[in-house]
Amino acid sequence: MKPQQPTNDLTSHLLKSKVVEMPFSDFEDRMMQRIVQQAEVSKQAHKDIKMSTLCFTIGCCLGIVATAWGYAYQWRTSSSGDTPLFVPVVLVGILALLHYRWPELKRRLGQAK
Repeated sequence: MKPQQPTNDLTSHLLKSKVVEMPFSDFEDRMMQRIVQQAEVSKQAHKDIKMSTLCFTIGCCLGIVATAWGYAYQWRTSSSGDTPLFVPVVLVGILALLHYRWPELKRRLGQAK
């Protein structure tokens, strides 16, 4: 049995005519570079998540130790109870606000000069 030559010619002609050309000559290189950059960003994000978990855990432990130490050494020296603890709470609040507003404050200070 002979293979059908006209069908093969037609198929090869259709395949040749439907070749998709890349939009730019360096398209493949740029795409591969993007993939490599995404992999690096993903790896860095994973490291950042590990570091943030570690810092959160250390912060929680230090907070528990500081609270226990404070109660053990009687930080509450006034008769009103929580007055001396008010100062550290206010300081933590101010530091938290500065942390979240730091880029805006830095930009405003830079414009003032």
